[in-house]
Amino acid sequence: MNDYDRQDLIKQRAGLEPPAHEGDYWSDEDRARLKRLFDMGFGISEIALELQRGEPASVRMALTRARQCAYQLLTKEQTPSRS
Repeated sequence: MNDYDRQDLIKQRAGLEPPAHEGDYWSDEDRARLKRLFDMGFGISEIALELQRGEPASVRMALTRARQCAYQLLTKEQTPSRS
Protein backbone atom coordinates (compact mmCIF):
# COMPACT_ATOMS: atom_id res chain seq x y z
CA MET A 1 0.00 0.00 0.00
CA ASN A 2 1.48 3.33 -1.01
CA ASP A 3 1.20 6.69 0.76
CA TYR A 4 -1.61 7.83 -1.56
CA ASP A 5 -3.67 4.76 -0.59
CA ARG A 6 -2.94 5.34 3.08
CA GLN A 7 -4.22 8.91 2.82
CA ASP A 8 -7.42 7.72 1.13
CA LEU A 9 -7.90 5.13 3.83
CA ILE A 10 -7.43 7.72 6.59
CA LYS A 11 -10.03 9.98 4.92
CA GLN A 12 -12.49 7.11 4.63
CA ARG A 13 -12.02 6.00 8.23
CA ALA A 14 -12.52 9.56 9.44
CA GLY A 15 -15.70 9.85 7.40
CA LEU A 16 -14.28 12.73 5.36
CA GLU A 17 -14.49 10.97 2.01
CA PRO A 18 -16.80 7.97 1.79
CA PRO A 19 -15.96 5.30 -0.78
CA ALA A 20 -17.63 5.75 -4.18
CA HIS A 21 -19.48 2.41 -4.00
CA GLU A 22 -20.27 2.29 -0.30
CA GLY A 23 -23.78 0.95 0.17
CA ASP A 24 -24.13 -0.21 -3.44
CA TYR A 25 -25.21 -3.76 -4.17
CA TRP A 26 -22.42 -6.16 -5.07
CA SER A 27 -22.48 -7.27 -8.69
CA ASP A 28 -21.24 -10.68 -9.76
CA GLU A 29 -18.20 -8.93 -11.24
CA ASP A 30 -17.50 -7.18 -7.91
CA ARG A 31 -17.71 -10.49 -6.06
CA ALA A 32 -15.36 -12.13 -8.55
CA ARG A 33 -12.83 -9.29 -8.17
CA LEU A 34 -13.12 -9.56 -4.39
CA LYS A 35 -12.33 -13.28 -4.51
CA ARG A 36 -9.40 -12.77 -6.89
CA LEU A 37 -7.87 -10.02 -4.74
CA PHE A 38 -8.30 -12.08 -1.58
CA ASP A 39 -6.76 -15.15 -3.23
CA MET A 40 -3.84 -12.97 -4.37
CA GLY A 41 -3.14 -12.06 -0.74
CA PHE A 42 -4.55 -8.53 -0.59
CA GLY A 43 -5.66 -7.36 2.84
CA ILE A 44 -9.13 -6.09 3.66
CA SER A 45 -8.05 -2.44 3.59
CA GLU A 46 -6.41 -2.87 0.19
CA ILE A 47 -9.45 -4.67 -1.20
CA ALA A 48 -11.76 -1.95 0.12
CA LEU A 49 -9.68 0.72 -1.58
CA GLU A 50 -9.48 -1.21 -4.85
CA LEU A 51 -13.22 -1.85 -4.97
CA GLN A 52 -14.07 1.58 -3.52
CA ARG A 53 -16.11 -0.02 -0.75
CA GLY A 54 -16.45 0.56 2.96
CA GLU A 55 -13.56 -1.13 4.68
CA PRO A 56 -14.78 -3.18 7.59
CA ALA A 57 -18.38 -4.21 7.19
CA SER A 58 -18.85 -4.30 3.45
CA VAL A 59 -15.70 -6.16 2.45
CA ARG A 60 -15.69 -8.49 5.45
CA MET A 61 -19.33 -9.38 4.87
CA ALA A 62 -18.68 -10.19 1.22
CA LEU A 63 -15.64 -12.30 2.15
CA THR A 64 -17.68 -14.17 4.75
CA ARG A 65 -20.35 -14.97 2.18
CA ALA A 66 -17.70 -16.13 -0.29
CA ARG A 67 -16.14 -18.38 2.34
CA GLN A 68 -19.53 -19.84 3.24
CA CYS A 69 -20.29 -20.61 -0.40
CA ALA A 70 -16.87 -22.21 -0.85
CA TYR A 71 -17.35 -24.30 2.31
CA GLN A 72 -20.76 -25.49 1.13
CA LEU A 73 -19.33 -26.46 -2.24
CA LEU A 74 -16.43 -28.33 -0.65
CA THR A 75 -18.58 -30.24 1.81
CA LYS A 76 -21.10 -31.06 -0.90
CA GLU A 77 -18.36 -32.49 -3.13
CA GLN A 78 -16.81 -34.50 -0.30
CA THR A 79 -20.05 -35.99 1.00
CA PRO A 80 -20.67 -39.37 -0.62
CA SER A 81 -24.09 -39.67 -2.15
CA ARG A 82 -26.41 -42.26 -0.66
CA SER A 83 -27.98 -44.38 -3.32
